[in-house]
Amino acid sequence: SKVPVAVNLPGKPVTEIGAAHGTTCAIASKEIYCWGENGYGRTGNNGSTTVPVLSPTAVKTEGTPLAGQTIKGLSVGYFHICAIVGESSGSVSCWGSGALGQMGNGTVGGANPVPRPVVAGALSGRNVTSISAGWDSTCAVTDGAVFCWGHNGSYLKLGNGVTGNVSSPVAAAGLSGNPGYPVSRTVTIKDAAGKTVKNAVTLWLD
Repeated sequence: SKVPVAVNLPGKPVTEIGAAHGTTCAIASKEIYCWGENGYGRTGNNGSTTVPVLSPTAVKTEGTPLAGQTIKGLSVGYFHICAIVGESSGSVSCWGSGALGQMGNGTVGGANPVPRPVVAGALSGRNVTSISAGWDSTCAVTDGAVFCWGHNGSYLKLGNGVTGNVSSPVAAAGLSGNPGYPVSRTVTIKDAAGKTVKNAVTLWLD
């Protein structure tokens, strides 16, 4: 459409919206509604994992971590969507593609047409305040710290200092407030002649 078209959510005040790669989701009347592309079941309605959803459809809550909970925020990624669930606990649930660990539930693979809880693990006892889902990974801010999961790749985009995909939340290293901060780095020192100095030097990030 070349002009704005009203979305069919009459009488439901929208408080947040996110869109990516043909899929849109909105928090309206304390529920999540999604529409558009439905690959990997990313509209979250437990229906087809391929057929587009042409009008806003409520994300399934019955039997999921969303049941009876307040939705504090959401983020729409390329093939997956994550939401902050609960008024105080700040737990996270995701749905859509889990092929690279994007669900954060400790497993890898497949379509997830209903919300699945992210493993508490490193997030246990922390209050998630914001979340961002990207192409194939997710990061959450909690108590001033950052935790990420999903595809890491050669760019080390999860910030944990190692390669390889991660299917549950890990702390991004080297950020004030994150577990393990400050982070040590051992470096090799060479003299003017190019000869390695034997004593190691440890630098601390500040």
